[in-house]
Amino acid sequence: MTFTHIVNPVKVPDSSDLFMAQPITFESMRRAKDVAEKGDMDISVRLASCCFPEDETIVPDYFEKTPNLTRSIQEHEAFSTAKKLPYIEDILRLGYEHANADYVVFTNVDISLYPHFYISVATLLQQGVDGLCINRRTLPNGAFSPSDLPKLYAEKGVPHEGIDCFVIKREQIPNMKLEGGIVGTGPVGLFIAHNLLQLSSHFQWIREERLTFHIGDDKNWLKGDMGKDSLLYYNYKALEQNLAHIAQTETDVHKSKVMESALAHARHFLEHQNLESGTKHRQKLAYFSDGDYDNLQVENEPKAEKSSKGIKSSIKKIFGKG
Repeated sequence: MTFTHIVNPVKVPDSSDLFMAQPITFESMRRAKDVAEKGDMDISVRLASCCFPEDETIVPDYFEKTPNLTRSIQEHEAFSTAKKLPYIEDILRLGYEHANADYVVFTNVDISLYPHFYISVATLLQQGVDGLCINRRTLPNGAFSPSDLPKLYAEKGVPHEGIDCFVIKREQIPNMKLEGGIVGTGPVGLFIAHNLLQLSSHFQWIREERLTFHIGDDKNWLKGDMGKDSLLYYNYKALEQNLAHIAQTETDVHKSKVMESALAHARHFLEHQNLESGTKHRQKLAYFSDGDYDNLQVENEPKAEKSSKGIKSSIKKIFGKG
């Protein structure tokens, strides 16, 4: 099984959280690749970076460099002075074009991997999962370096609600609807998750397992402006437009119910410029992932078999539960 794991490094001042996080991420990826390729499973991992030309100097030599990103939100007339944030579709396109892998993995550049990451993911894929979202564990804040990884691995951490790791069948990427969405602000995870939901036959959302981690939980993207001139508003508008498109073409009543809830979430933000209370849209996605179709409340439809039953049993075995 072959993976291309792509990240978007960025050169930042030492005052940025990424200054500490990125070297730890890079080294954790290298270690997880080494563990996977020396294991009993037939796994091959290529670590790839895509970035702007000015960011190349921070990328380690053990990463393969894709062609540089050529456009950013700064070209948008409303955001000429904004951060130079890339588009999600450009990153995934470069991942798609860089190697003929079975799967493309995309994680935010501040998300580190536990050593068994690729082995666990490959095991899930062998059991029938074909679209995978993974939530991180949040570890206590502190000053760390790559040499501290053994200490960080030992931390249990706590589950986090955000989705920031994706395993995508390479062939699905050209069919994803991500137009206009940018990284570096919310709600990036919802863009990719709902595309995976539509395109996958056996979508799975791993929400609490120890596969990835993040140091601290500052949620800086929620601390800024949420008004109509903000990057967050722009990204929610792009999300609403892309979700509306995929929801219109979805024929599965259970997937449609999940998408309707995510659309309602996006439209609430656009109308009120704040996040709705609760996490109904995430709960619907969780119900679908767990095969709990009754709680999706699909009216006038026969109860469906929980098609993920066999996969759920395999997940329990993989992570030592049940």
